[in-house]
Amino acid sequence: MYEFDAAMTHAINGLAERSAAVDFLMIWISAIGVPLLVLAVAGQWWRRTDKPHTRHALVAAGLSFLLGLAFNQLILTLRPPDAAL
Repeated sequence: MYEFDAAMTHAINGLAERSAAVDFLMIWISAIGVPLLVLAVAGQWWRRTDKPHTRHALVAAGLSFLLGLAFNQLILTLRPPDAAL
């Protein structure tokens, strides 16, 4: 599975800087992704479906998101100053 993952990562990254429009679109999607996820979870929460499994999935999604964001910030804080981004 590692070989597939590495091949897909190289294929996707190989598309960078080939099209200014696609680069702009990907940067824009990355910039709005976090607020869009928060709005989607909040909107679903207040939809009042009152189904326990829906609420549990929303809580799990929110906590997973926050945990991933915390790990990301921790890694960025602890990386050596001369490491490339």
